[in-house]
Amino acid sequence: MSNIYWRSRLAISFLFSGLSLDEGAPLGCAGIRAYHAVKAEALPVLHAGDYVVVIGVGGLGHIAIQLLKKMNTCSIVAVDVRRRSLSLAEKLGSDETLLAGKNMATQVRRVAKKGVGAVIDFVGSTSTLNASYEMLRAGGRLVVVGAAGGHLKVDSGSTNGREVHGSVSGSLGEMGELMELAREKQFRVVVKAYPLEQVSEVLKMLEEGRIEGRAVLKP
Repeated sequence: MSNIYWRSRLAISFLFSGLSLDEGAPLGCAGIRAYHAVKAEALPVLHAGDYVVVIGVGGLGHIAIQLLKKMNTCSIVAVDVRRRSLSLAEKLGSDETLLAGKNMATQVRRVAKKGVGAVIDFVGSTSTLNASYEMLRAGGRLVVVGAAGGHLKVDSGSTNGREVHGSVSGSLGEMGELMELAREKQFRVVVKAYPLEQVSEVLKMLEEGRIEGRAVLKP
C-alpha cells in the first residue's frame, strides 16, 4: 500500500505543479534515477575543467544530459550506438558526441586527454562498463545505472583511486527537487503517448531502439 500511496501523492503533485500526467509520469522512474545519478553520485567528484560522460542517450540519459548542463560547468560527452540519439544529445546540451564502438575509451581519451571525472553508464553491458572504467582519470567515478547484465574486471593494483558506484533510484526529497526543476522548465522529458491497446507495438519499438526519450501508455 505504501507504494500505491507514494505514487498517488506524485500524481496529485503533478496536477498542482502545472505538469501534465504525460510529462510527469516518466519523472517517477526515468527522471528520479537520472537525477540521483547526476546529483548524488557524479557531481561530488567533478572538478573544474573535468569531462563527464553519459553512455546511452535514451529515456534516462537524455534527462541526465540536461541536468548536468544546468547543475555543473563540466564538458559533457554523450555516447550512443544510434546517430539519432546523438543528434538529440547535441540539441539538449552535450558538448561532444561519440558513436559507440570497440575503441570507446580511446575515442573519449582523445577528447579528454587526462581522463574523465565521471561516467554515468545507462547501459551496463560488459563493453560499456570496462570502457567506462578505463576512461576515468585518477580518482574518477563510474556510476552504474544500466542493468544489461555486464561484468567489470578490475585490477586491484591499478585503481588509482577510481571508484564504482551503483545507482538505482533516489529519495522522496530528491523527487520533490526534480519536480520543482520540471515545473520551472529547467529540463524537458522527450515523451510520446500511445493508447494502451498498442502496448505490444510499443514494446517492440522499445526492444528495437526506436523509442526516442520515453513512451507513455494511456488507457
